[in-house]
Amino acid sequence: MNVKVVYEETGEERQLAPVWMIIDSPYFEWEKTLFIDIQIPFERLTFDDIESDLAAVSVPEAAYTRHIESDHLFGINLPIVWQSAFDALERKPKVFDLRDIRRIVLRICDIEDTMRYDISKQLVY
Repeated sequence: MNVKVVYEETGEERQLAPVWMIIDSPYFEWEKTLFIDIQIPFERLTFDDIESDLAAVSVPEAAYTRHIESDHLFGINLPIVWQSAFDALERKPKVFDLRDIRRIVLRICDIEDTMRYDISKQLVY
């Protein structure tokens, strides 16, 4: 599993701020909750650095959770992500098979809402 953080220029001083977290993996265990430690170092990217050839799915707000015992772990309820992606595909022509998903995309602000504090200081570029 490879976790990266995507940065975007913000403000008049054009400082880089974390906006997206990307999790790449050859296989996701869709029946489990995936926990991420926000204290580990992440690969830092800008939008121009992102490889776009992987099948991806975004995480709905309802899929985020906090770890009961650790303040620096947050979880992604993968069954909720799977169902959300499945529901979206049901309304559109089939573009790809959900089993081909190799990337999960998360908004930093959703992670912060879940953790209930600003994690961007830990992700400073």
